[in-house]
Amino acid sequence: MTTNAPSTLVMAGTGKTGRRLVQTLRAAGHHARAASRSGEVRFDWSRRDTWRPAVAGASAVYLLAPEDPALATDFVTQAVDSGVGRIVALSGRGIDRIGNFSPGMLAAEEAVRKSGIEWTIIRANNFSQNFSEDLFRQPLLDGRLALPMGATPEPFVDAQDVADVAAT
Repeated sequence: MTTNAPSTLVMAGTGKTGRRLVQTLRAAGHHARAASRSGEVRFDWSRRDTWRPAVAGASAVYLLAPEDPALATDFVTQAVDSGVGRIVALSGRGIDRIGNFSPGMLAAEEAVRKSGIEWTIIRANNFSQNFSEDLFRQPLLDGRLALPMGATPEPFVDAQDVADVAAT
């Protein structure tokens, strides 16, 4: 059976925001494909041969930027050439003012903006789940969590909120 129903490729589909986005889209009756190095759809930034099969048939992509900024433009071009009509890119709050913190994110933002298709860039900050799922969990359990933010208020956003925005 074939279908022409819209399909969303969710990069890092097993990750913090990606797995939530896949669940959110599927719960709403949309076709979502979870892409990762070991997921249901194989995708690996370091293996260009995985890119075209991953985007094949996708009408939209949830993009998590590569670390290597040189890859972003090539991937976005390939996605557009494959028929993707919308990209939602996850980026970082203030990423354009941080200097050289994540050149991959900046390159992905630029590639998405210049793609000629519909796009959204989500500039989220730290995730609340960092305290319960990974990064800050063990230091918190050990009773000492030090974050380099001084007196600067630092907002944390729930990963499900990011998924909800991306789904919309």
